[in-house]
Parts: sequence; C-alpha cells; structure tokens
Amino acid sequence: MLKHFKHRNKVIAATLLCCIVAGVTMTSSKDKGAGAASSGGEIDPANPPLALKVTTRLLRPGEGPNGETMQLKVAYDRNTISTPTVTVYTSSDVKVTLADDGRTGGDEVAGDGVFAAFITEDVTAFREGMVAFDRTLQENGNNLLVFDKRAGSIQKRDRPFFDDATFGRNEEIEISKDLFNLQPYTEAATIKASGQGFQGRDYAGGSITSKFSGPSSISKGYGPPPLPFPIKKHHSLLITSLAVVEDPVRTFNPCTNVGNPNGAWTFKTLMRGLAGGGAAPATRLFVKNWLNKWMVNQVVNGETVQNRSVRMLSQVIKPWIDKARGSVLPTVTAANWQALWDGLTEDALLNVSPFKLTAIVNRQDLRTNPGYSGGTSNSGETRFIYSVIKNTTTANCRDSVGTGGFDGMTCIFEYGNVQTNCNSIKAFANLWYQLSRPGLVLGSATYLSELQTITNSVTLAGAAPAKGNGSALNQLRSNEIALTNSANTLNDRSPRWQFREFKIPAVLGVQQIAQVPTAQEPAGKFNAAGNVPFVAAFTPLPADVATMANWVNTNSVAIQNGTYVVPTVIGSTDFLAGKVNYPSTSALVSPGFWDGNAASPIIDDKTRENFSVGTCTGCHGGETQTDFTHVNYVGNGVSMNYTTTLNFIFSGLQHKTFISPFLTGVDVIPTAPNVFVFGDDSTSAIEDATDATLTGLFYARDPAGRVYPGTGVVRKWGFNDLERRAQDMTNILNSNCFRVLPISFASAVFFRPLNMVH
Repeated sequence: MLKHFKHRNKVIAATLLCCIVAGVTMTSSKDKGAGAASSGGEIDPANPPLALKVTTRLLRPGEGPNGETMQLKVAYDRNTISTPTVTVYTSSDVKVTLADDGRTGGDEVAGDGVFAAFITEDVTAFREGMVAFDRTLQENGNNLLVFDKRAGSIQKRDRPFFDDATFGRNEEIEISKDLFNLQPYTEAATIKASGQGFQGRDYAGGSITSKFSGPSSISKGYGPPPLPFPIKKHHSLLITSLAVVEDPVRTFNPCTNVGNPNGAWTFKTLMRGLAGGGAAPATRLFVKNWLNKWMVNQVVNGETVQNRSVRMLSQVIKPWIDKARGSVLPTVTAANWQALWDGLTEDALLNVSPFKLTAIVNRQDLRTNPGYSGGTSNSGETRFIYSVIKNTTTANCRDSVGTGGFDGMTCIFEYGNVQTNCNSIKAFANLWYQLSRPGLVLGSATYLSELQTITNSVTLAGAAPAKGNGSALNQLRSNEIALTNSANTLNDRSPRWQFREFKIPAVLGVQQIAQVPTAQEPAGKFNAAGNVPFVAAFTPLPADVATMANWVNTNSVAIQNGTYVVPTVIGSTDFLAGKVNYPSTSALVSPGFWDGNAASPIIDDKTRENFSVGTCTGCHGGETQTDFTHVNYVGNGVSMNYTTTLNFIFSGLQHKTFISPFLTGVDVIPTAPNVFVFGDDSTSAIEDATDATLTGLFYARDPAGRVYPGTGVVRKWGFNDLERRAQDMTNILNSNCFRVLPISFASAVFFRPLNMVH
C-alpha cells in the first residue's frame, strides 16, 4: 500500500513552493491565524462549522495565476460562516485560505457559503491516493461503517470515490466524507459459541465455571491505505491484559505484596501526580480529602449528595488503615479515622492502596478539531481504570470491596493529552499504533516500556503546568454500588449504583480535589424515565420534566450535531446533577435512560437518543444495554482478555459481560440456564454473521420504545465503540496532517468532535 504514496516527497516539495502562491501558505508555529469565524470570533475547535461538501478540480495549463495545479472548494451551511474567507490548517505549518468573494481562487458567487482556493498539488499522487481508497472500498464489498456519534450502521456505497475521467476533463469531482467511513484495518478475534472460552461467575452457587473452552481464530478487516499492519485493539485501544495491568515493575498487589509500590501505574504514583508531586505528606492529605467526600454530605450545584459513610468506613477506610499499621486496634471509627490516617506515613498508607489497575485506555477520539486554528487545547484523553478491592487477605483480592457478589466500585483517572496540533496528535497516535506492530508481544519488556512512555506524558507531576496542581487530569470519576446506603432517603434512593465526578481547581497553589457536577447529566428530578421509586412505598422526587424536555427540544439541532453542552443552570434553576443514582430492578439489569413524558415530550427520536446516550444513566444503562460498568470491577488475577474469551457474571437468564457489548460489539444471549448463543438485540430472526467477532455491531433497541416512522418496529442502535475508535485512529494516521493536500483538507473540515464524556 505504501507504494501508492511514493510521490509524497514531491508533494512536500510542491508545498514548500506554495508559500508564494495564492491560497496555500507555510507558517511558523507562532503563526496560528484564527481562520474563518462564526459571528466574528475565533472558531471553537470543539464546535467547528459544518462542512457540507468538498470538491476539487484539475486546472488547465495557465489557469492558475501562479502555476497552481488544482482548485479546492468547500461548501458550508451559510448560517455557520459569516466571514468572506476561511482558513484551514492541514498540518501545523500548512494552511489553506479559501474565499467566498466571487473572484479569489476561482470563487464564482460571493456570499453563497462556497469557499474556493487554488492550490499546488502533485496531481499524480492525488490520483494514486484516491485509487487506493477505491481499492479498499472494493475489498470491503463496497460496505461502509458509518458512525453518527456513537451509533453505527453498515451502509453500501454504490459508486467509486474517484471519477478519473471527469477529473481529467477539468470538471469538479467530490472528495466524499465517506473516505473516512471505511471499515478500519483491525485484527480481531473470531469467537465461536461452541468451543470458545467463557468464564462465568454464578453467584447463586458461588462457583467459578469455565464453559466452551477452545482456541480462537484471527480475522483481518480492511482500512483506508496505507497502514502497513492492522490495529490490535487489545494492544492499542483498550488494554486489559494481566501481563500489563499486573506488571510487577509498574503495579503492586497489596494482598500478596508482590510488585513495585512506587511503580508508574500504581494508585499511589497517580495520586502523587495529582497532588502536584510534592514531598510527603501532600499526597496523603490529598487522598484523605478525596475519601472524605463520601464521609460527609456534599452540596454540588444545589443538590445534597448524601454521604455513604457507613460502608466507606467499613469497606474501604478501616481495612486500609488496619493494613497500613498492621493492627486492628484501636478500632477505626468515623470520629478517629482522620487522626489515625494522619498518624501513618505516606508510604505506609499508599503502598497498600486498595486499588487494582484493570485497564489502560486510549481515548484520542475525544479530541477537538485543530483544523481551523492550527492548534487545540483538547487532544483527547488517556485513561486508567481501577477496581476497588479488599486488601486485607489474598482471597478477598478477587472480589470488590463489599461482602456480596453483586457490589462493585471503579474509579477512572481521565487525563487530558498534552498535544496541541495536528502533527503532534498524529505522532502520538503513531505511538499507540506501534504497540500493535508485528512481533511486539503484549506485556513484553519492550511493549511495557513503550506504553509507559505514552502514559508518562500525562501522569507525571507537572505534565500540564497551566492546570490545577500542574496535573494533566481532566476529571476523576467513580462508579459504585459497594458503598450504597441501606435505606432510601429523599436525597439518596438506595441501594443504588452511584456516579460521582471530581476535578482539581485550576488556580494557583496546591489544591485539593473538588466534587463537581456530573458532565452532560441533569439532576434526576428532570427525567420522566428515571424518576421512579426503588420500592413501591417510596415517594418519587418532585419532577420537573418540562425544564429538561424544553431545553432538549430547543437545542435539538446542536444535540444531533454533537455540539451541545448541558448547562449547569437554566435561568435560576440548577440543572446539572450533583451525582447520578442509577435506577435498577436487578443487580444485572440497568434500564436507565432519559425521556420526557406525555405532557412534556422530547419530540425527535434521534435527539432523544443522542441526548440520553451522552448521559451517565443512558450510556451505562438502557441506551447501550450496559449494566453499570463498561469495564467490570475485578480482583487481582482475573483476566479480561476480550479477544479470546468473553468473561461474564450470570444469574439464571440474566448476565453481564466483563467488557460491555457497547465496546466490543459482542454479546451472548442466555437461552436457558448455563446455555448461551451469540447474538444481539437485532429485530432480525437471523443474527448477523459478525456477531461472534470484534468487528460487528451490537444492536440495542431504543429503550423509550421509539419506532421507525410508519412502522411498529422499535428502533435499534448499533454499537461497537472500539471499532469506531479504530476507525478514528486509522483516519488520524492516514488522512491528517498533509500527506495529499486535498484529502488532508477534507479530513480536517469533515472531522466533527465527539464532545462526549464517556
């Protein structure tokens, strides 16, 4: 595939000449023009203008006033661009300025929303690049994998990308955004229902049972050229291998005392970075103040967040202190725990932190678009997921903090990547991609060293000097039922799973972590679908569904475009939630989602789904058919190698996969106790052929019961978020940052930020 871009050096040389011609300029890193503006201001990388169409044309000899070879045009929604020019950065130092003035760059009509520029491009390289994309399309049977935010669908494209005859006649051809909807080049396990490994945990019987043990097979997909090797999701996107997350050089097991308590991926090291990296006891104080958020009531955005002190004390704090001091006396109580904590050294406490690393996650897909200013302050995230465990004995290290089978608690450190422009974003993507290269063994010394180089860029103290405590942390989130209160109260309907969010204030001086509203989720009282009692005798919270439904309907276009932000307040009404309590009728069923009611409906079906899946309740519940956690809480030694086995917990006909079908596109359906088949929630009687691979889509029925227009068939939404992320990585590596200018230009203007927190 690389041969299709053998003229790359010519393209770069041609670009250097473009610094003196109209339309394309080379800039220094300091020359970051604001580009076109909406309403007269600089374009927001999180909310770029909506590009409708990109075309290009081969110029006739002498048509370009300075010897240019091609013309570029981009059409925008006229409501999103109000200036006569728009500047697009195809790399950190190459920008294209297009005009809508009726003359410059061959523009025909002033003010019609179509912007034009003449460019100098290696025409042969452009042709070969487009032909290579068409070859990939054909290899996929003309199938596209199209994601609208998180929901995916398989679509047919009935025509090639490139019409060489039309191009050769100096007529306009379209550079379709479908170039970036090709199926990604991934290597994924094909899992068979008979003869494939499942590990189930039957809590009714208390046993661990292995089912369908057998080998896996490997299948390859295709992707946009010219990636030399496929992306391995378990190497480069969601890393759960025990060889990594229990690496004794970088992690520590507080139950067996095996590993390195100062390892790069221990809870202790990450918290030390959050606290600013200062000398002891700075981190000890930082962690204590964080734990205290559960010990006393918090008021967050006007909402009282009820403490969960009884179980936080008994299940987390007391075992932690007892382990650190090697004694159970004096007894740890709510009155003395802080004094006992302060009496221990920082190392004694944090070396035995009851947090087990379960996954390292690449979330570059959360980045914004640097194409309109040459830079961005958001290049996505790198995440660490931890399970909270009992650290008192070896046996309990397999379980979560509580005593039952269905409790659990996860904490996610979500760091903002520090790259600021297209070139550095692409270089960072390549570091992740190289973890998939042939011959590099997952968990080998080389692999671990390269992965640590990636993670050090965000975890080390001082990684982001302009942020709170110099930490690159964006937010720290928790998701748990292990600490739930035993009885319902007005402010805490329990027992419930609960989601909390924390941030470090971005002000001078050493700051303690603060609990903040949960991003993109209104308070529960605004939800008609979730405002129900946990028990029949409990009175629901006072509802205000109209406020939510009116806001959603008013912002329908922005919600569908993915450019909305749920406001903290609406008028004088506090709107964002101080915490999220997940409604559930079962330990293995999370039916939560967002909807209006008959008096205050959400009008548009797609708007409702997009808004709901963007919330904690919907994303971790009914919208994706996920039961509370996308990556399950587990103890030490429990494998979640999702490429060769589906791990799950089950009870009767209910089950939960350790890695959610929303992420993998794979699920099983219990047809009888201990009997499973592959499947999804498709309305088809015959399941998709890709149900047993990591390349297909898992279909979740619309939890609000919305139907396809004119039918009685409930809508379904297809998910495989790791496949979507692989597609995004492929597009970064292939199409961004000026390889072939028109393709890179299209990549920049068509890229829509996800603008979601999950």
